[in-house]
Amino acid sequence: MKTKALLFLRLRSLVRQRVFFIITASGLACAICTSCAIIPTDFHAFDSRKNISEETTELLLPGNTTKLDVYLTLGEPEGVSADGTWLIYRWEKIKTIWFAVGPHGGGGGGSFYKKYDFAIFFDENGYFLRSEFTSSSLLEHH
Repeated sequence: MKTKALLFLRLRSLVRQRVFFIITASGLACAICTSCAIIPTDFHAFDSRKNISEETTELLLPGNTTKLDVYLTLGEPEGVSADGTWLIYRWEKIKTIWFAVGPHGGGGGGSFYKKYDFAIFFDENGYFLRSEFTSSSLLEHH
């Protein structure tokens, strides 16, 4: 358990370093432009799932929570294995919005987002075994 916690802390540190690098690089790029703005955010994408949080995942109890309980709590998953032993829930969060205006009115903008996956595994009787939470590095919307 301690190893998983250390691995989680290391991964979180790497993600924070990557976010810092991307925001810093974007800031330097915008400094060259005539006018720009970088706005850090943390909200769900418009068409993204919004009902999963760390508190929600703590409700899943190994050997006690059933697949039906998960469906009733989280709704339809984005993916199901052929044998029904795992479900996957996906969502996106917007992490940064940026825009720049160059000389003579030209410019552009976009956002950086992060994709999240939450996989839930069940035994052959349909009881919760374990879950895995993963996220991508920042990706850019155009």
